Amino acid sequence: MQAADGMLAEEGWEAFSTNRCTDLTGSLLHPRRWMAQNIYRFYRLSDGDNTGAGDDIIIVLGVVLDRDGAWVGFQEPWLTFGLYQYFPGHNPWKFRWEDWIDVPLENKVDPDGTFSTWDNPENDPEIDEGLLHQAYGAVPLVSIQDASDIKNTVVDPLIEIAQARIAGFKGS
Repeated sequence: MQAADGMLAEEGWEAFSTNRCTDLTGSLLHPRRWMAQNIYRFYRLSDGDNTGAGDDIIIVLGVVLDRDGAWVGFQEPWLTFGLYQYFPGHNPWKFRWEDWIDVPLENKVDPDGTFSTWDNPENDPEIDEGLLHQAYGAVPLVSIQDASDIKNTVVDPLIEIAQARIAGFKGS
């Protein structure tokens, strides 16, 4: 995650919220949260790089370590990644961001690095709480051996998608 933080920062993206990256507790009432099940980070364009569309695009990186009752295709930890674009003026900050890293698992994607996409079917900001576009994928965590794997498999493709979405925003 630190390597991805640095790479995304070089491209003008910053982690937002806090440095917290997992949900843990010591509470007897929440034993499922005693051990990490996922790790997550969220990024937005830095204020200086904001292009108008930057407020509406979020990049997500996560590691799904374990999931109770998960799809049979999930047999080892996955690195999940994606981009979420909202209609201008919709607030993407009101969602449970940690849920976003589960989308590849929930949609039973093959963890081969290929991006699956969804576009708002009617271009209607009232559908799916203002989500306009999402692109997401996953790879087995063990397939990431060094920083170049993160750059080539995750960061560069995410930046390419983000740049295309921003260019489309400017052109509309």
